[in-house]
Amino acid sequence: MLALTRFRDASGQLTGTLEPIVQDPPDFLITDASRTTSVEMTRYLQRAGKRGSPEAKREAMEMRVVERAKEIFETAHMGVYVNVSPFFKIDEIKPPEVERYALALAQLVWDVLPPEPSVAQRLVMGRADWDAIDHVGLGNVLANVSLVRWWQAKDAWWGSLSGMAGADITEIERTIRGKESDFARYSVTADERWLIVYAWFMRSAFFDRELLSASMFSSTFDRVIFFDLPVLRFVAVA
Repeated sequence: MLALTRFRDASGQLTGTLEPIVQDPPDFLITDASRTTSVEMTRYLQRAGKRGSPEAKREAMEMRVVERAKEIFETAHMGVYVNVSPFFKIDEIKPPEVERYALALAQLVWDVLPPEPSVAQRLVMGRADWDAIDHVGLGNVLANVSLVRWWQAKDAWWGSLSGMAGADITEIERTIRGKESDFARYSVTADERWLIVYAWFMRSAFFDRELLSASMFSSTFDRVIFFDLPVLRFVAVA
């Protein structure tokens, strides 16, 4: 729902009333005057297969560690706000390891916390070197950790968005063809059928939008949109 709402706001398209769907696909039905448009939404993930994207699964575990570390840190150090960007180098994080890694990351952030910012220096940055990372037992887990403190910050962001954007347009086309194969299962009829492939806030969902152009694909969908949600930019690729 969030991706569709953001797309409608950013594009001014798909105006009308969202109708309830008893059984999907499609995900949404939009009625505008006497016309109806079915909308299927799907998230772009690099190298996604039938069992999903390995990168996305790994990132989900990384985020569990980071979110838990933020919780531990802010509970122990009330009122200390620091943005933390860890870059993981480990291939897999198992559920029993989450708490141990989170405790170590929270301790690392405290060990290398940049000085408190001031009016004279509103932005203070820092980085954990390998010795500090290894000291808390994360030498084989993290490649580096960047920290940023802002003057009078009231909240903080912890997360890792490092990584290369996807550049294989065949992955986009494969997603389109896969969704076209679902037409026989559609539970409603509509005047137009749209597909929106959207990029999310994870590095496995980054795609180099500059490689895409209008109408570069043909499709049995009436309209196919690639929507870069973090920056609210879109390309009608079919």
